[in-house]
Amino acid sequence: MLQVKTKEKDGIDALQVGAGEKAIEDVTKPLLGVFLKAGVPPKRDIKEFRISPEFALPPGFMITARHFSPGQYVDVQGLTKGHGFQGYSV
Repeated sequence: MLQVKTKEKDGIDALQVGAGEKAIEDVTKPLLGVFLKAGVPPKRDIKEFRISPEFALPPGFMITARHFSPGQYVDVQGLTKGHGFQGYSV
């Protein structure tokens, strides 16, 4: 958890979540301020998720699988390396 956005301050109720690790040298100064304020190391990917105000979590909070209930669906997306056309074998 990096940041909690509220309707009064930011115009939207959302959570800003970071994943992965990134070297401090590769982070811009504005983003470094976000990480320092949340008290977490720099993250590679940052995404925002809309939420209801009552489900807000504090910044710096770590989200784990325990935050989901059994039977709840979660969309997962992955990237492949993509090797292109590899020819054909006989």
